[in-house]
Amino acid sequence: MNRLSFVLLLLLVRVLHDIIYIYAISPIYEYAGFYLQIDEAKLFWSYVILLCVGSLNPQSHKPSNFLLAMLQLFVLMPVISLWALKDESSVFAAYVTCAFLVISALLRTPRLRIPTVREGQSVGTALSVLVLSVAGYYLVSRGATGQFNWNPLAVYELRETVHETVFQGLAGYFIAWVAKVIAPVILAVALYRRWWIVAAAAVGVQILLFGMTGHKEYALYPVLVVFVFLAARSRVPIQHSFLVAVTSVLVAALLVCLSDAPALARTGSAAFVHRTFTVIGENHFAYFHFFQTSPFVFLSNSVLAFASQYPFSAPVAELIGYGRYSAGSEAFANAGYIASAYMHFGAAGIFGYSVLVGLILRVYDSLIVNRIAMSVGVPIAAAAVFQLVNADLTTALLTHGIGLSLLMLWLLGNSGEAVERRTALP
Repeated sequence: MNRLSFVLLLLLVRVLHDIIYIYAISPIYEYAGFYLQIDEAKLFWSYVILLCVGSLNPQSHKPSNFLLAMLQLFVLMPVISLWALKDESSVFAAYVTCAFLVISALLRTPRLRIPTVREGQSVGTALSVLVLSVAGYYLVSRGATGQFNWNPLAVYELRETVHETVFQGLAGYFIAWVAKVIAPVILAVALYRRWWIVAAAAVGVQILLFGMTGHKEYALYPVLVVFVFLAARSRVPIQHSFLVAVTSVLVAALLVCLSDAPALARTGSAAFVHRTFTVIGENHFAYFHFFQTSPFVFLSNSVLAFASQYPFSAPVAELIGYGRYSAGSEAFANAGYIASAYMHFGAAGIFGYSVLVGLILRVYDSLIVNRIAMSVGVPIAAAAVFQLVNADLTTALLTHGIGLSLLMLWLLGNSGEAVERRTALP
């Protein structure tokens, strides 16, 4: 029953997205390439694919089941939706489908036996203080504290300035680690122990980082952490609660889009769904098409740049996004690990990266199940793994904090936290 309800919810989200795309997103953003060219055969098979791949997600309380569901929702669903609605490439849709089949298969492998760290909580606390201190030093010394912005319409201008003045060098790592790992860790632990003042302080840090950097997601991480924390404490699998919440948001967005509400409200609702789902699918296909005629990057834009020469004069995301919304306009078409894998190594890269992602999700299981409270561990993992939706795997591991989140979970394991033991998890 759990599996059936999960698949039905996933299909319902897809239906809602498709309706909003047809009646709201495409009419508004057709000029930017979000046209409507439905292929009926692809439409049928895209739903079959979502049904089959979704049914392979084991419906238990394992952290990896929720993390996989999150990636299915924000990557697989938008990609195969646009495959049908825009008559996009069947080859790339097949690549993405196979990527999720690989991950699903790896989640059935045995968990690793990872030793705990004596005094790990003390080490984790010291590491958190160090990262917070270094990030604070960079923000103050480079003038970020003097350029707060709370206007959502001006975030891109601030973000461009901040990246040129504040995020250079190691500063970018430490600030991102605070927003995507350290603050979520503090918030999850504080909620679990009912340290309300500490929890409020963690949320305040995220809001301040949003105001100083212009990164909207920094203000949204507390919402994700709090929701997953609450969902993890219920008997319902987290992925079900998550899909119910997303479905409710999309129903509300659809009602606004199709109503007589003010134009700003209708456009805003369409833009929210567009940015949350549709752009992700579009960017994946854009990467595929770009590298049909351009040379692969072979990790030359990463820390392994010494091994090969980068073939372009600008970042790939900038080249692909340039001119999308207006002639000569700049935009960064950031894409997730699958598109980035294709950017580096083609189809072989998608397979290799998917193997690594599957193993990483299984490591999260090994570091959380029966070692730390699920309501603490899963929110920390979710905030980190979500980076795979819009970032290269190597970037997500280093800059965006997946590696640091794994380290923090290792340090927290069996470190005095009560373990929420459910039925035996494989």
